Amino acid sequence: MKKVLVIILAVVLCLAGLSFTGCNEPKEKVTFYVPDGAPALTVSSLIGKTIGGREVEFKVVPGDQIVGKMVNGEADIAIMPTNACANVFNRGIDVKLVSANVHGLLYLVGKEQVDSLEGLKGKVVYNIGQGQTPDATFRYILE
Repeated sequence: MKKVLVIILAVVLCLAGLSFTGCNEPKEKVTFYVPDGAPALTVSSLIGKTIGGREVEFKVVPGDQIVGKMVNGEADIAIMPTNACANVFNRGIDVKLVSANVHGLLYLVGKEQVDSLEGLKGKVVYNIGQGQTPDATFRYILE
């Protein structure tokens, strides 16, 4: 009689154990949008890895698409300029700032040696980020 009870108990425990194996929720997938260029290179070592037990899908897109991806909810995580993040926050989107990395550099590149701002008079100077930080900084320096 004891052997029958032990066998029944073992079968019940095995069936209970098997019934709970399917209860693990699937890993949540996190979508990480990165602007093409240097930011994409910085996260390239993370591609194909899980972070915090979550599968991460990296999407490299042109930088001007990042804000739209955050606003419409496609991006869970994004690398974006601080001012763009502030604009997204001001639209009522729940975002959290994880890190603010600032290079603090402004480079001018040209074919001729220029030793001062006076050397730029009469020259055509091209600048990136019209109306954004590099443009505003350069205009401030020129004033």
